[in-house]
Amino acid sequence: MRTFIGPWTANPAWSPAVTLWDTGSWQPRHRVPVGLAGNVRVPVAFSPDGTLLAAALDLERIHLLDAANAAPRAVLAPPLPIVAAHLTFSPDGRHLVATGVTSPVIHLGNLAALRSELRARGLDW
Repeated sequence: MRTFIGPWTANPAWSPAVTLWDTGSWQPRHRVPVGLAGNVRVPVAFSPDGTLLAAALDLERIHLLDAANAAPRAVLAPPLPIVAAHLTFSPDGRHLVATGVTSPVIHLGNLAALRSELRARGLDW
């Protein structure tokens, strides 16, 4: 299953990389390596405005990438260990929700607060 938004789509297939595709030409634009061994489905989600891609590229962390060029923006480590099964942004893009493969816990990341803290340190994405 691919995730679409605007001019981009991401292929979270069972592969060693997440591929970002240009939906106008259907050409691959960026490949982001996955730090997991074997055939593992990598959950991905685009922010509502299409500027960020959240991807669980390794165990217990969620990576936020620039959707246009796959540049890293932040790495989120939930307070409780999680192997993410699903990711989704809130409709306003201020929160990221992650559910785990084996955990009944729903993780809610406050991206607006994170950006505020980063901005204060000159590190805003």
